[in-house]
Amino acid sequence: MTKINLRRVNVIAKFTFKHNIKKNSYWSGLLWPGSVLVMIFAFGISPDVNTKNLVFSNFPRTLSIGMGVFVLLFSLLLIPITGNEIENDRSSKINEFLWVISRSEDQFSGRLLGVFYLLIASLGLYIIGFSFLMTTNELLSSLMTDSYSYFVNWHTFLLILLMLQIFGWIVLLTAHISIYIKNHSHLLQALMPVYAYIMISIFLTFVTLGHFSSSKLLTALIFPVWSQMISSQLVFYHRDDTFFLFISTGLQMLLLVGYFWIVKQKYKKAAIMD
Repeated sequence: MTKINLRRVNVIAKFTFKHNIKKNSYWSGLLWPGSVLVMIFAFGISPDVNTKNLVFSNFPRTLSIGMGVFVLLFSLLLIPITGNEIENDRSSKINEFLWVISRSEDQFSGRLLGVFYLLIASLGLYIIGFSFLMTTNELLSSLMTDSYSYFVNWHTFLLILLMLQIFGWIVLLTAHISIYIKNHSHLLQALMPVYAYIMISIFLTFVTLGHFSSSKLLTALIFPVWSQMISSQLVFYHRDDTFFLFISTGLQMLLLVGYFWIVKQKYKKAAIMD
């Protein structure tokens, strides 16, 4: 079993990050989530609303819906980028030099790591923008102050882990399909099942909103993305399933790592055949 060269993976990841961040399509796609969330905030909350009542009555439901919308909108940004990187990585002459200095495993890992660099940078930009809005919008500042006591430390850690798992599954599902694409013009159609799967997962989350049971979470474990959405709901609603929640999150992480290894092997095999 060959080891991944971390230095080369990082070089490829930086190349992927710089290559995509210069594209107009990235910046236009980045504006979509923010624009929609601002519209929801502007038209969905009355200026004279009691923020404390909002936080402790509708806040869990609002967070669950907001997370679903956020995942869907960010998927519209990440899926095309991932698909283009994996498909172009095997067919474009621009990356010929990177192929010379690295193996297929390094190429695959570096491309996906570069996409996650973009994700982290995008989330960072949103945090900066949101912080700026808090200083200029009294209602938003009051809402965040009142909601601060709603979370505890492990809530924040678990939500970040669940969010990373969601996007990890989305990126890997996209990469898995993109490996087999030989014609770039077919890429968009080939990736439609990923969009459909995400929308179905979010729809199931909304349908079952607020109705929890351990058996439902166990069933959801075999359906990535939906599983993380259900787990996030448990966090939002402060359900007393902390131990079970951490166990299920750990199992999903193991499944994600296993799926990464499978897709990497598929990529390696496809590269050899080419």
